[in-house]
Parts: sequence; structure tokens; C-alpha cells
Amino acid sequence: MNFEFIDETVFLPEDCKNMERDVQSLHRAESGQFECRIYKWHEPWVTIGRFQTPDDVLGSHPKRYLVRPTGGGAIVHGHDYTLAMTGPRESLAISPHQIYRKVTEPIREALADCDLQTCLGEEVGFVKSAGQTIDCFARVGNFDIVEASSEVKICGCAMKLTKVAFLIQLSIPCCQPLVDYGDWISGARAHQVVPWDHEEFPATLRKCVSRSQ
Repeated sequence: MNFEFIDETVFLPEDCKNMERDVQSLHRAESGQFECRIYKWHEPWVTIGRFQTPDDVLGSHPKRYLVRPTGGGAIVHGHDYTLAMTGPRESLAISPHQIYRKVTEPIREALADCDLQTCLGEEVGFVKSAGQTIDCFARVGNFDIVEASSEVKICGCAMKLTKVAFLIQLSIPCCQPLVDYGDWISGARAHQVVPWDHEEFPATLRKCVSRSQ
């Protein structure tokens, strides 16, 4: 996987364009290009999974939201690193399960280099769930990244597949939320954010992505 690394954590794009930019990256992947884009947000936004509806998800106050091209639950952004990993499926010739594992390897390596030891949800031995929930971080799925010792969810992941390419979108909280979750996602509660040394994460991720090629 020869990823082009795109760091937009300093010179931020327009928040409202982030999902559009991820879709454009997916289109380039259909032509054979690998990309790893990491970015942050100017202010809080919600992204909802493509199978969710705004009326069911959004809380009591008007807020900014976008619909992701991937599935999964709703996520509050603004206090996280967001990533879009894209590439052609043919070059990997592996199952969706294996794509998740392969593509998230450099992310987990970068987190380890930032003194955060992690594993995938499927390695925990069980999946934590709050039942039927619209909040991404209220449950741990098989392909989510969790802290190895506490089993607290570190990173939410969702994937979209086309016939020839993949897009994996990830959210990694790096500080406490900037807003009340319950105001932005209906019925959501504040969840635990594990403190970690995140300042050098973009540069560390660049190195880990380069090593994986």
C-alpha cells in the first residue's frame, strides 16, 4: 500500500467540505490511488452514518451535521483527529475483514509510539454494547480500536466498499468533547476519553504509514 499522506491538521479545510473530500479520495482510489488524509475541525460538528436519519439522531438544539458515506453511528467532532484511508481493493485482494486489519495497522502503531497500547474490538473477547444505540462511541464493534488495558474505545471505524475501492473513516478523540453530547446526539451520554500524548500523532502516523509501504 503506497499511501499518499495528506496532513490537514494545521491548515484546516472547510468543515462542511470534509465528507465531500473523503468521497473524492474514494473516487481517486477507484483509479488506483492510495491516500491517508488526517484532519481536524474548526468547530464542533456531527457526522451521521449513511443509514441514519437526522430526525432520529440529532439532539434538542440546532447544530451542524454532515452525512458520512460510510455507515455506523453518529460522531461528535471538534475534539478529535479524523482520518480517511482509501485505496483500490484489487491491490489487496483480501476480504473486508482483512482490509480493516491491514489498513488500521499503521494507525495502531502510531498510537503505540504515542504511548497508547491498543487492540481491535474483536481481540477483546467480547463486544461492548449499550443495546440499540445511535452513538458510535456508546459501543465497541469488532473493528473499533480500544485501549488494551481498559478496553475503552479509542477510535471509531466505518467502511464503504465499491466494486474496486475502499474508504475507511476513523475518529480518534484527543481531548474532552467541546459540547454536551446529549445536546448534539439524541439520548447520548458523555463517554470516557482516554488521555494520551497526541501532539505528535500526525507526524508519527506519517512515519508509520511510510513504514507500512
